[in-house]
Amino acid sequence: MKKLVLGASVLAIIAVVIFITMDSDTAFNSDSDTLEKSSVFFEPTTVAASADQPSNAPSVAFDESSGKMYVVYIGEDPDGHNLYLKHSEDGGKTFSSSLRINQNPDDVFLDGRVSPNVVVDNQGKIYVLWVKAEPAPELFMGVIRSLMFSYSEDGGKTFSPSIMIDKENLSGKSFHAIDVSSDGKIYVGWLDSPATLNEEGKIISDGSRPSTVKFARSIDGGKTFESSIVDTNPCPCCNVSILAESDDSVYISWRKIFENPDGMTVRDMVVSHSSDTGKTFSTPSKISDDRFEFDGCVHVGAPMALDSKGNLHTVWYTGQEDGPGVYYTRSSDNAQTFGKPIPILTDSWVPPLRAQLAIDDKDNVWITWEDSTGLSANETVWRYEETQAMIYYAKITPQGIIERSTEPINIAEGRSPVIASGNGFVSIVWASSDQDIQCSSTSV
Repeated sequence: MKKLVLGASVLAIIAVVIFITMDSDTAFNSDSDTLEKSSVFFEPTTVAASADQPSNAPSVAFDESSGKMYVVYIGEDPDGHNLYLKHSEDGGKTFSSSLRINQNPDDVFLDGRVSPNVVVDNQGKIYVLWVKAEPAPELFMGVIRSLMFSYSEDGGKTFSPSIMIDKENLSGKSFHAIDVSSDGKIYVGWLDSPATLNEEGKIISDGSRPSTVKFARSIDGGKTFESSIVDTNPCPCCNVSILAESDDSVYISWRKIFENPDGMTVRDMVVSHSSDTGKTFSTPSKISDDRFEFDGCVHVGAPMALDSKGNLHTVWYTGQEDGPGVYYTRSSDNAQTFGKPIPILTDSWVPPLRAQLAIDDKDNVWITWEDSTGLSANETVWRYEETQAMIYYAKITPQGIIERSTEPINIAEGRSPVIASGNGFVSIVWASSDQDIQCSSTSV
């Protein structure tokens, strides 16, 4: 029987590790036990109160041109579930009033596993991606999901009419991500589950087409998108991540299924890279050869970030037999190879947990993650369900020193932390157990 003993043994120390090299074979020396003082995040502030019924999966981004931080979340009001935006000009200490993004009421699907996405380009244009759903009783969960997109060119005062991405292809779309390059190209990735109409005109699954990882790009500021397939038969419920550069380079990560001779499926995280704005992608590379065997979904992906030197950083969850948990690594060769995984939270049993990362303007890597030990973690359910957790963070310097928090930043239980850096701050936003959206930041 596996025991829930992580937490005290894992989080009671601050580990220091050093980069040995700076090439694609980068590894860490974890022999040092020197302690470093962690940075201090201020006491959490409320972005949106539970009276607004916000969702438990927010999104956050900074506008480097204005210094504003934007938080997007799903709220429930008399019109149904809608998407809202708030901004802060002081690193999350105070927030503006809310603005509804979607023009059609109740045009947003509430799913705690998948947050709406917000990104901001270097001209201050705001892009938002979310899911809407329509009844489809013959499908799993009874709905078919579509991806909706909108943008604001006036700092979030108004948003464009929303458009549906890849509307020509009937399919369920979710577990999505969006990013924008510094030259204005917009990239979207998602998991696509083909559907069709039966003789009665009802939407049913289309077994003649495989499920896929799909990709779409816009080169006209979000007015139109063209889509393509990156991979077939992925793990069907783990988040896709997208990361864009300015030189026609874009990365996409997902959890890929590998068949084993023993009949079990291996579900490891992979990354594929494109150097031609997504026209073609490289053969996917495993982030780590975890050999995580599982016949189900864990509902967590591998977010990515780039530093100023072009190194690709990522953090992910694996349920591998030898040390399940959350790990970090990086690549210096466009995701062809990755360094030795560095454990962030591990033990003999770690349930699926979310982790996110961001890089500040000094190339420090900031990671935030959930620890649900003693709260909602259990030994029988691998899926990411209604997790309640305490939220921690770590800082990794360009020299390879890790400063890890020993105390959580949240006071009440929470879940789904997201992180962003800008305007001299690193900010973490999450949902508390009573559905408040909370924020805490530190100066960098």
